[in-house]
Amino acid sequence: MTNAKYQVLDLTIDNEQKIEGIFQILHQVKPHWKHDDVTIQPLRGGFMDKLFACFLTSDENKSDGLVIRINNPRTLSQGADPQVGTKC
Repeated sequence: MTNAKYQVLDLTIDNEQKIEGIFQILHQVKPHWKHDDVTIQPLRGGFMDKLFACFLTSDENKSDGLVIRINNPRTLSQGADPQVGTKC
């Protein structure tokens, strides 16, 4: 198992504007990524929270990417961790 580096951001993202919120996150954790070269792909499996894979479209091997989890407000009211986590 590798030693992954985690960065936690305390952001509020409008549930109706998730993509714009993801770009806010990417601007902070991947500032060198160009907006028009980013692919954001929704992932399946989150029951209430939403997961998104983000990677550079120009990177054929997808060697530099991350997964962003956006918590659902109802999850937060049930005592879940309120922070958005990204694995770089």
